[in-house]
Amino acid sequence: MKPELLWQKRKLRKRNSKNRLPQKAFAAAYFDSHGGQILDINKSRAEIGLTMKENINGVIKEIERFKPLCEQEKKDKEIMLFAIKKEGFSILTRANELFHITVSGFTVNNDKSKMLMVFHNIYNSWSWIGGHADGETGLLSVALREAREETGIEHIFPEEKEIISLDILTTKGHWKKGNYIAPHLHFNITYLLTGDERDAIRPKEDENKAVGWILMEDIENRVTEPEMLLVYKKLLQRI
Repeated sequence: MKPELLWQKRKLRKRNSKNRLPQKAFAAAYFDSHGGQILDINKSRAEIGLTMKENINGVIKEIERFKPLCEQEKKDKEIMLFAIKKEGFSILTRANELFHITVSGFTVNNDKSKMLMVFHNIYNSWSWIGGHADGETGLLSVALREAREETGIEHIFPEEKEIISLDILTTKGHWKKGNYIAPHLHFNITYLLTGDERDAIRPKEDENKAVGWILMEDIENRVTEPEMLLVYKKLLQRI
């Protein structure tokens, strides 16, 4: 290459490094579905990569601490850890369309005689409360936030800070806000929460049709998803 052309190429490379477009493009992939910024676009690619690694490592450690109590959980934990270590940060976002992390709160009243449930719009069944991680790594905080958003409950807290159940759940294809969502897997992480049944509750219309405190002995009559009923029965034996 001629010296003048080499000089121009170096000048162009230097100018491009100043405008930080590569870093912005890299970080833009990790904006959550609600438009919230996950990573600082003013950081370098190396800094962003380190932040992503640290974030996902925290999730990995939390899952590794979980002690499976049945063969299903043992196998699901093994698959989850393998996939998370392979896929990295993307598994915390819906950008990974094959599988991603979701969080649920198995929410009970003070004497554990009732469970706070919602009548889910997509599954057309009474269901526990939960949602997508959407790039967040404080998964217990996600469970608490989803409970408040989906039901209106105010006084809710974790019975314990550790995971009480791991489940790989199949999500059927469906339409949401005009977009088709293909079938995929939810790597679901569950926490045990306690809520005050004296709080006013209300449905979140874009997510559910109704909210209610369901007697434990009546859950089997309310849930129309056989695979989810197995999960609820498993958890009822642990509380």
